Amino acid sequence: MNTPHILEKSTSSESETIEFGRFFSEHLFPCDVVALFGDVGSGKTVFIKGICEGLKAEEPVHSPTFIILNEYSGRLAGNKIKIHHFDFYRVEKTKDITLVSSILLAKGNVVGRIAGRR
Repeated sequence: MNTPHILEKSTSSESETIEFGRFFSEHLFPCDVVALFGDVGSGKTVFIKGICEGLKAEEPVHSPTFIILNEYSGRLAGNKIKIHHFDFYRVEKTKDITLVSSILLAKGNVVGRIAGRR
């Protein structure tokens, strides 16, 4: 298991946040989990949009707040991947989050995971 890394970054515009997401995507590997923390409207989905652009996702990126999960098709190191974009704000039980994450990670996919509560 890899050691978690914590990165804090502030951006001042939507375009800067997207650009940072693109840059960040260059450093991802299959099975990476990205947890984002921030208030509503702080730019978590905009950041995921940048990651998805960097990973050549084909679908438009939308917040999964009410549906829990969006899935996008992309490419990583020349290979087709699925990008899973979660919003766990409405999920009440930690075991449910762990189960879903474990199933998807077993597939070897990059997971964009939004952690909505502290």
